Amino acid sequence: MNNSEKWKRILEINKLLAGTLNMDEVLSTLVYSAKNLILNADISIIYLYDESSNSLKYAFGSGIEEEYLKEIFFL
Repeated sequence: MNNSEKWKRILEINKLLAGTLNMDEVLSTLVYSAKNLILNADISIIYLYDESSNSLKYAFGSGIEEEYLKEIFFL
């Protein structure tokens, strides 16, 4: 994928993200799009900040067993 195609895909992703308020849909779009844009990416993961624990916690991922990631967090 050349740079022009990448920018076109990023603009398409932006339109998709702007069209929804559903957090699960936003996270899913981001994860799968990032995985497709980055060559040789087998795994794509998003962590979100959790104020109550002051840490990053697993939110959505692709290419890995989710049950393991739900127990992992970063301080």
